[in-house]
Amino acid sequence: CTLWFLLTGKPPFPDGSGMDKALSHVEKQPAPLMGLRPDVTEGLADVLARMMAKKPADRYATPGEAAEA
Repeated sequence: CTLWFLLTGKPPFPDGSGMDKALSHVEKQPAPLMGLRPDVTEGLADVLARMMAKKPADRYATPGEAAEA
């Protein structure tokens, strides 16, 4: 989420109460990054999507894997 914020200038789920935001993190996907930042490469958008995957098994296992990607 920090990288998302650095790239977009806003959190991935900016609307609603604290509870709404927490539920969004569990249940929803953020807006497509390239729709907000068309200058971002598809590769970086893919890495960020994997970093923010809902299922832990779908995320990178280590920070090193994310950096390498």
